[in-house]
Order: sequence, then C-alpha cells, then structure tokens
Amino acid sequence: MKFQEVKEEIHRIAKVQDPQKALNEIRELDYELFEKPKIKKPIKQG
Repeated sequence: MKFQEVKEEIHRIAKVQDPQKALNEIRELDYELFEKPKIKKPIKQG
C-alpha cells in the first residue's frame, strides 16, 4: 500500500460517524500495514 493510498484511507476513516465502525476500519488498516504476512520469494534450493 502506497503512502498516498494510506493517507486517503485515513481521511476516509476520519469521516466515519460511528465510533465503533471507525475503530474497526482502523484495526483493518493497521493489520494491512503492519501485521499482514508478507509474501516472500521462494528460496532457491540446489
């Protein structure tokens, strides 16, 4: 996710009226940015 996409997502979340929905959106974004497993290139063997 690029910086500009993150910035737009944060602005979108800031406009959400329901605090619980906003919190869920923030958790999803946090997972997407920091906790989601990265796809690693396979290690060449042999």
